[in-house]
Amino acid sequence: LYMALVDPHLTYGCDIALDVDPTLLAQLEVVQHYHLRRVLGLSARSVTFVLFIETGLQPLRYRGVLWL
Repeated sequence: LYMALVDPHLTYGCDIALDVDPTLLAQLEVVQHYHLRRVLGLSARSVTFVLFIETGLQPLRYRGVLWL
């Protein structure tokens, strides 16, 4: 569900955005972490690396490098 409903909204326009303001990227990462925690049923205090290990996804910060 995350990849179908949330991820497209977070990554829309990333193909053409070459430079992203770090504060704006941090806001997108907060949203990504929130929804991944909800999908996995984890608390808001859980560490973020578990989110990406369990789902096999990459953080938005590093996926942007792969698009270029």
